[in-house]
Amino acid sequence: MANRRNLKKRINGICFELAAECISARLYGSVSQEDVNNIMGNIFSMQTDCICRISHVEPGMKAKVFFRKLREDMQKRIDEIIEQISGLG
Repeated sequence: MANRRNLKKRINGICFELAAECISARLYGSVSQEDVNNIMGNIFSMQTDCICRISHVEPGMKAKVFFRKLREDMQKRIDEIIEQISGLG
């Protein structure tokens, strides 16, 4: 298992890439600023939620199970955000 610092860096990198994709959709398409702001809010709330969960592991839960659940939840949210971005164009 990777250490927490590396996990946080990876989460920040993923969120940066999603935000960049969202901004490029705004710049190169006819997308409303309100839609972009909503998606950016979703991205940053996912980032904050995941990083907080990494910092505060649930007591009584095995680390392997906790981080597997975190990864699954994050993947679901990433897929939702990607669908929102692809729906902009």
